[in-house]
Amino acid sequence: MKKLIILSTLLVSTVLASAPALAARAYDIEVILFQRLVAPGELEENWPNELPAIDYANTLSAANQAELEQGGVVLLPASSKQMTKQYQALSEHGQFKPLAHLIWRQAELNQDNAPVIRLAVGQNFAGDYYANGLSRRWHTASQAGLSQSGQGILPELEGTLQIFFQHFAFIDANFDLRIPTEQHVSVQTAAGTSASRLESFLKSYRMSDLRRMRGGEIHYIDHPLMGIIVQVRPVP
Repeated sequence: MKKLIILSTLLVSTVLASAPALAARAYDIEVILFQRLVAPGELEENWPNELPAIDYANTLSAANQAELEQGGVVLLPASSKQMTKQYQALSEHGQFKPLAHLIWRQAELNQDNAPVIRLAVGQNFAGDYYANGLSRRWHTASQAGLSQSGQGILPELEGTLQIFFQHFAFIDANFDLRIPTEQHVSVQTAAGTSASRLESFLKSYRMSDLRRMRGGEIHYIDHPLMGIIVQVRPVP
């Protein structure tokens, strides 16, 4: 009888120890990010020149597979994608420009524990503009308010994406889309007077959206200048 009690206790302990792993169901997340090819000036929107910085603390780079896996994110092969028709339709449509199509697997975690993925895709504007959007053609680094002129990376689309679960699936998306524009800038002439000139400027447009989703359904997150197509599929 004593041996039976000890065996039962060990079995219960084993089940309890494995319960968190069993509770964390896995999901495949497929995402398409795209730009709408419309001139921002044609839209009746108020676009600020300065935006608060996106928080990149404790994020995982989508370009670093080892970092993703360490954070519980497994990139899946292209053969796992189920929204190739949607991506192809965007590519062939004259009003849209696909910027990224990725798929990964992660556990069912809440907002405090789910991984936050950092993406930087599209054209790199660092050769022509500073981080604050000013043109390198018209300004030195000191004139742009920067301590150094290093180029670094200034991607066309940059931001964070988090999929978490709380009864339903949720997507928390925060992205900046950078588009070259023009703006009038006040400058001092050699004679000491003020003048205005038209300069190229790299303007950032922010998308911030928190959306509830149903598993298995394809969801479209809209913005005047960009969009996200996302599907959350439970792993059988």
